[in-house]
Amino acid sequence: MKCLAHLDAMMNYAGLRAEQERLRARNIHRGIGFAAFIEVTNPSAAFYGVGGAKISAQDGVTMKLDAQGALICQTGVTSRARAPRR
Repeated sequence: MKCLAHLDAMMNYAGLRAEQERLRARNIHRGIGFAAFIEVTNPSAAFYGVGGAKISAQDGVTMKLDAQGALICQTGVTSRARAPRR
């Protein structure tokens, strides 16, 4: 929770929300977003299989905003690597 509190302070979330409200009064609509990533949870494809890791280490997302204002997120989920046959 400390990291989220730190992020909140760094980005001045309350200030951004106040600005968002002021802009909406002028019919300007802006969103606020942020993403989090925990280091070394996905080391990359270069480490696939190192140390017997059963992960493919590839992930991604494509985000699009359509003409009606809907946000479309397309994300991939990779399957884990199969155990070697014996």
